[in-house]
Amino acid sequence: MTADHPRSAPHVEPTAWVAPNAVHVATFSALVGRCLPEARTSHVIDESLLTDARMHGPATVASRIGQRLTELVAAGADVLCCTCLTIGDVAESSDAVVPVFRGDRPRARCTIQPGPRIGISGAKQ
Repeated sequence: MTADHPRSAPHVEPTAWVAPNAVHVATFSALVGRCLPEARTSHVIDESLLTDARMHGPATVASRIGQRLTELVAAGADVLCCTCLTIGDVAESSDAVVPVFRGDRPRARCTIQPGPRIGISGAKQ
């Protein structure tokens, strides 16, 4: 889906769930607004999830992630997007009653479509 070919989704409320901080809220809101103008978005920011996941492992925050997902569903979310790579697997494997996906999956699919050779650069603290 691109901004050139928006799809109408009046009954879908994608929820960008940004665990690390609020820096990407405006970006995700603008993208959803461009691609799905009828959709509403909501964001939950919980910096402690990322901090604790880095210190003790992502699995240690699974119940808290589940609580946050439940809060979003209770608020009316139909789709949940976890934009944090560190806790994305935990969010995806939750027992949420709506679809949960990691924000990096669509990016990865788009990356590998053009050709067979991919360059990757990364940094670890």
